[in-house]
Amino acid sequence: MIEYRLAKPADCANLSALSIQVWLDTYAIEGVKDSFSDYLFGSFLPEHFENKLSNNRYAMIVAIRDDYLLGYIMLDFKSFHKTPDNGFEISRLYVSQHFKGQGIGKQLLNEMDNAYGKKCWLAAYSGNIAAISFYKYLGFKDIDSAIFILNDEKVENRILAK
Repeated sequence: MIEYRLAKPADCANLSALSIQVWLDTYAIEGVKDSFSDYLFGSFLPEHFENKLSNNRYAMIVAIRDDYLLGYIMLDFKSFHKTPDNGFEISRLYVSQHFKGQGIGKQLLNEMDNAYGKKCWLAAYSGNIAAISFYKYLGFKDIDSAIFILNDEKVENRILAK
């Protein structure tokens, strides 16, 4: 049985490892290069998650089965897209590749809805068709685009909101 709960400091190392795994599985489809490594080690170290957990600007809900982290959702309550009317940001929704298609991402979103409300937005890499399709299936609307800078590279993201 999968347990959904708020993340705690003891989860930070696993959050770091899972984030790197999911990010590489999703974006490093041609291999790993310097800009990827720089981003990963700047964004996904355990200390990054410890800092987020100690700041009430953020919340994280984890999916755990038998002490194994399967996925998580991270929210940023002070980030907004153009106007606060779009709600808070889902800054991450990561599920291990081994557990995709089992309803974990959907349940993490349901847990978020129940705890914090449904008015939210997110940025998804425009080339990640599976993620964009998943969010649209769950009622998100494509409302805009934004450019994410990965070191010196420009990456187009779609902005989805509900």
